[in-house]
Amino acid sequence: MVNIILACTLEGGISYKDKIPWNIKEDLKLFKIITNNSNIIMGYNTWMSLPKKPLINRTNIVLTKNNKTNMIQNYPNIKIYDNIEDILKKYNNNNSFYIGGSSIYNYIINKDLVTEAHISFINDNYNCDNFIEINKLREKKHTIISKQSFEKFTYMHL
Repeated sequence: MVNIILACTLEGGISYKDKIPWNIKEDLKLFKIITNNSNIIMGYNTWMSLPKKPLINRTNIVLTKNNKTNMIQNYPNIKIYDNIEDILKKYNNNNSFYIGGSSIYNYIINKDLVTEAHISFINDNYNCDNFIEINKLREKKHTIISKQSFEKFTYMHL
Protein backbone atom coordinates (compact mmCIF):
# COMPACT_ATOMS: atom_id res chain seq x y z
CA MET A 1 0.00 0.00 0.00
CA VAL A 2 1.38 3.36 -1.04
CA ASN A 3 -0.85 6.22 0.09
CA ILE A 4 -0.24 9.81 -0.88
CA ILE A 5 -1.88 12.93 0.47
CA LEU A 6 -1.39 16.30 -1.15
CA ALA A 7 -2.84 19.65 -2.12
CA CYS A 8 -2.10 20.97 -5.58
CA THR A 9 -3.28 23.29 -8.30
CA LEU A 10 -5.15 21.78 -11.24
CA GLU A 11 -1.80 21.78 -13.08
CA GLY A 12 -0.07 19.86 -10.27
CA GLY A 13 1.68 22.82 -8.60
CA ILE A 14 2.51 22.10 -4.96
CA SER A 15 4.87 24.85 -3.85
CA TYR A 16 6.73 28.03 -4.65
CA LYS A 17 10.27 28.49 -3.31
CA ASP A 18 9.73 25.43 -1.04
CA LYS A 19 6.62 26.93 0.59
CA ILE A 20 2.94 26.18 0.05
CA PRO A 21 1.58 29.32 -1.64
CA TRP A 22 -1.93 29.01 -0.15
CA ASN A 23 -3.21 28.86 3.40
CA ILE A 24 -6.51 27.01 3.52
CA LYS A 25 -7.54 26.05 7.05
CA GLU A 26 -10.18 23.51 5.96
CA ASP A 27 -7.58 21.61 3.93
CA LEU A 28 -5.14 21.58 6.86
CA LYS A 29 -7.89 20.24 9.15
CA LEU A 30 -8.65 17.48 6.65
CA PHE A 31 -4.93 16.62 6.42
CA LYS A 32 -4.75 16.39 10.21
CA ILE A 33 -7.81 14.12 10.45
CA ILE A 34 -6.66 11.76 7.67
CA THR A 35 -3.07 11.43 8.90
CA ASN A 36 -3.74 11.33 12.66
CA ASN A 37 -1.98 8.41 14.40
CA SER A 38 -0.19 7.39 11.21
CA ASN A 39 3.27 7.40 9.67
CA ILE A 40 3.96 10.44 7.51
CA ILE A 41 6.83 10.25 5.06
CA MET A 42 8.42 13.37 3.63
CA GLY A 43 11.56 14.74 2.10
CA TYR A 44 13.98 17.04 3.87
CA ASN A 45 12.60 20.25 2.28
CA THR A 46 9.07 19.32 3.29
CA TRP A 47 10.31 18.71 6.85
CA MET A 48 12.06 22.08 6.87
CA SER A 49 8.92 23.83 5.60
CA LEU A 50 6.73 22.57 8.46
CA PRO A 51 5.76 25.50 10.68
CA LYS A 52 5.64 23.22 13.76
CA LYS A 53 7.93 20.23 14.09
CA PRO A 54 7.25 17.39 14.46
CA LEU A 55 3.65 16.92 13.41
CA ILE A 56 2.01 15.57 16.56
CA ASN A 57 0.22 12.25 16.87
CA ARG A 58 2.19 10.94 13.90
CA THR A 59 5.51 9.24 13.35
CA ASN A 60 7.49 11.67 11.20
CA ILE A 61 9.74 9.91 8.69
CA VAL A 62 12.21 12.06 6.78
CA LEU A 63 13.94 10.92 3.61
CA THR A 64 17.20 12.77 3.12
CA LYS A 65 20.69 12.32 1.78
CA ASN A 66 21.53 15.61 3.45
CA ASN A 67 24.19 15.18 6.12
CA LYS A 68 22.39 17.69 8.38
CA THR A 69 20.44 14.91 10.08
CA ASN A 70 21.48 16.32 13.45
CA MET A 71 18.95 19.11 12.73
CA ILE A 72 16.25 16.45 12.58
CA GLN A 73 17.15 13.66 14.99
CA ASN A 74 16.70 15.70 18.18
CA TYR A 75 12.93 15.75 17.70
CA PRO A 76 10.71 13.01 19.20
CA ASN A 77 9.03 10.45 16.93
CA ILE A 78 11.40 11.11 14.02
CA LYS A 79 12.89 8.43 11.82
CA ILE A 80 15.48 9.26 9.18
CA TYR A 81 16.13 7.27 6.00
CA ASP A 82 18.40 7.91 3.05
CA ASN A 83 16.77 5.47 0.61
CA ILE A 84 13.17 5.54 -0.59
CA GLU A 85 13.23 1.81 -1.39
CA ASP A 86 13.85 1.03 2.29
CA ILE A 87 10.87 3.20 3.25
CA LEU A 88 8.66 1.59 0.60
CA LYS A 89 9.45 -1.86 2.04
CA LYS A 90 9.07 -0.96 5.71
CA TYR A 91 6.01 1.31 5.48
CA ASN A 92 3.98 -0.60 2.91
CA ASN A 93 0.72 -0.39 4.84
CA ASN A 94 -2.56 1.44 5.14
CA ASN A 95 -1.29 3.57 8.02
CA SER A 96 1.47 5.39 6.11
CA PHE A 97 1.14 8.52 3.98
CA TYR A 98 3.66 10.18 1.67
CA ILE A 99 3.24 13.94 2.12
CA GLY A 100 5.88 15.44 -0.20
CA GLY A 101 7.83 16.84 -1.83
CA SER A 102 7.62 16.70 -5.57
CA SER A 103 10.55 14.31 -6.12
CA ILE A 104 9.00 11.74 -3.77
CA TYR A 105 5.53 12.12 -5.28
CA ASN A 106 6.90 11.90 -8.82
CA TYR A 107 9.01 8.83 -8.02
CA ILE A 108 5.94 7.04 -6.64
CA ILE A 109 3.70 8.19 -9.52
CA ASN A 110 6.23 7.30 -12.24
CA LYS A 111 6.79 3.84 -10.73
CA ASP A 112 2.98 3.36 -10.69
CA LEU A 113 3.03 2.62 -6.95
CA VAL A 114 0.10 4.78 -5.80
CA THR A 115 -2.54 2.57 -4.19
CA GLU A 116 -4.60 5.32 -2.61
CA ALA A 117 -4.56 9.10 -3.03
CA HIS A 118 -6.07 11.94 -1.02
CA ILE A 119 -5.88 15.04 -3.20
CA SER A 120 -7.10 18.56 -2.54
CA PHE A 121 -7.33 20.38 -5.85
CA ILE A 122 -6.99 24.10 -5.14
CA ASN A 123 -9.57 26.17 -7.03
CA ASP A 124 -7.57 29.39 -7.46
CA ASN A 125 -4.44 29.89 -9.51
CA TYR A 126 -1.14 30.17 -7.63
CA ASN A 127 2.38 30.74 -8.83
CA CYS A 128 4.25 27.44 -8.33
CA ASP A 129 7.75 26.25 -9.21
CA ASN A 130 7.39 22.67 -7.93
CA PHE A 131 4.99 20.29 -9.67
CA ILE A 132 3.87 16.70 -9.45
CA GLU A 133 3.14 14.51 -12.46
CA ILE A 134 -0.61 15.09 -12.05
CA ASN A 135 -1.43 14.02 -15.63
CA LYS A 136 0.29 10.66 -15.13
CA LEU A 137 -1.73 10.19 -11.96
CA ARG A 138 -4.93 11.11 -13.82
CA GLU A 139 -4.11 8.62 -16.61
CA LYS A 140 -4.28 5.71 -14.18
CA LYS A 141 -8.07 6.00 -13.92
CA HIS A 142 -8.27 5.47 -10.17
CA THR A 143 -11.72 4.80 -8.75
CA ILE A 144 -13.15 7.82 -6.94
CA ILE A 145 -14.03 6.69 -3.41
CA SER A 146 -15.32 10.08 -2.35
CA LYS A 147 -15.39 13.67 -3.55
CA GLN A 148 -16.24 16.76 -1.57
CA SER A 149 -16.36 20.37 -2.71
CA PHE A 150 -15.28 23.18 -0.43
CA GLU A 151 -15.19 26.90 -1.12
CA LYS A 152 -11.46 26.98 -1.95
CA PHE A 153 -10.72 23.39 -3.01
CA THR A 154 -12.16 20.06 -4.07
CA TYR A 155 -11.09 17.00 -2.09
CA MET A 156 -10.91 13.64 -3.84
CA HIS A 157 -10.17 10.28 -2.29
CA LEU A 158 -9.01 7.87 -4.99
